[in-house]
Amino acid sequence: MFIVHAAGDNHPKALLFTRFTLIKQVRMTERMDKEKPGPARKKRRVSRDYLNNAGGYYLQRYSSSEANFRSVLWRKVQRCERGEATEEEIEGWIDDICDKYRRVGALDDALYAHNKVRALRRAGKSKAWIANTLRTKGVEPSLIAVAMEEHEALTDEDDEWRAALTFAKRKGFGPYRRQHRLDDQDDPEKQAKLRNRHLASFARAGFKFEVARLILDANAVDDLENG
Repeated sequence: MFIVHAAGDNHPKALLFTRFTLIKQVRMTERMDKEKPGPARKKRRVSRDYLNNAGGYYLQRYSSSEANFRSVLWRKVQRCERGEATEEEIEGWIDDICDKYRRVGALDDALYAHNKVRALRRAGKSKAWIANTLRTKGVEPSLIAVAMEEHEALTDEDDEWRAALTFAKRKGFGPYRRQHRLDDQDDPEKQAKLRNRHLASFARAGFKFEVARLILDANAVDDLENG
C-alpha cells in the first residue's frame, strides 16, 4: 500500500488532495484483495438426494417442460463430482425424479404449453415465435398445437392481430411512434429505411408481412384498435 505524506503543507487544498488520495489508495487495496484468488471450493458429490432437492427448488421458482427440467438437472450434474456414479445410474436418478414430479403435477407439458401460450400472447408474441420457443423447450408439436387452439377458442378477437399490435406498441412502430408523422419535411429515403427496419423486426418476431404492413401504414392508433 502506498502512503502519501502532506510534507508539512497545511494548505486546505493540499490536505483535501491528500485525503482523497489516501481514500483512493484504500479502495484500490480493497479491490486488489477481492480479486485475489481464494482457495478452490471442493465440488459437491452428485447424489440422488441432491438432484431431487435441487429439482424441487427449481420447480418452486420456475415452470418448466420436462425436457428443459432434465437439461437443468444435467447441468447441475456437470458441476458436481461424480465419484463412482455412472452415466446410466445418474440417468436413472433423473428418470425417477421426473416421474415423481410428473405424478404430483409439477411437471406437465400440456399445462406448461397452455400457460406459456397465454403469457406470450399477452406479451405480443406471434404464433410462429411461440411455437418455436416451445419447441426449443422440448414440448411436443402436438401439445403446442392443442395449446394454441385452446387459447384461440377462449378469445373473441383475432389473437395474432392483437399480439402484433402489442408488439408494435412496445417497440414504438407505426402510429405508436411518439413523433409519428409523414409530411413534406421528412426525408423520404430515411422514412423508407426506417419502415424496412420495422418490417424486418416484425418478420423476425414471426409476424406476416401483410399484418406488419397494415400496422406500419396506419395513420392513427384508433384506425388499428377500433377498425
